[in-house]
Amino acid sequence: MSWYEIDRVEMDLATNKAQVFGTKFINGVGADKIAPIGIAFTENWRFHYFSEEIKTIEKKLGIEKV
Repeated sequence: MSWYEIDRVEMDLATNKAQVFGTKFINGVGADKIAPIGIAFTENWRFHYFSEEIKTIEKKLGIEKV
């Protein structure tokens, strides 16, 4: 089983695009470095998160629900 843990989200204010960085885990073992995880979006991966974490991400991306 493989998954990513999100470490940070970087927002480019000039283009309003964000990049998500995280640590990849394979069979419970984490990678040695943090890397962009754009592939998770293109491969239709599922994201599991705590409700407070998604609120923080939405706030950073400027997509908070009203």
